[in-house]
Amino acid sequence: MDPMTQEQSEVANSFGRKYQLLEAAFTDLACDAAQFHSALMVNDLPSRDLFSAFSRLVALSDQLIVGLSRLREDVLAVQAALADPKDAMWADHIGLCIEAGFANMSVSTSKLN
Repeated sequence: MDPMTQEQSEVANSFGRKYQLLEAAFTDLACDAAQFHSALMVNDLPSRDLFSAFSRLVALSDQLIVGLSRLREDVLAVQAALADPKDAMWADHIGLCIEAGFANMSVSTSKLN
């Protein structure tokens, strides 16, 4: 592999890893927010304020799911364009794993809402 191809492959792998970390952190945040939102008992002003904050987090999470889905498509396109041809089969596998993660996150979040 020539140096430019090696560098491109490293960039593609870096994008994939960073996206996976972002998606995992966001999934944890969205699921926790939905869980606390649905379990919170509103009985005074502080709990009402907390409920409002969790409501905004849950609403923003729904919007971010769309953004992360688009970001995933772009990351996969970068990986496909820059990856070493030998790694192409792994890119397909990673894409399927990411899609499964999103499906799981959407189901988990909708069950909690």
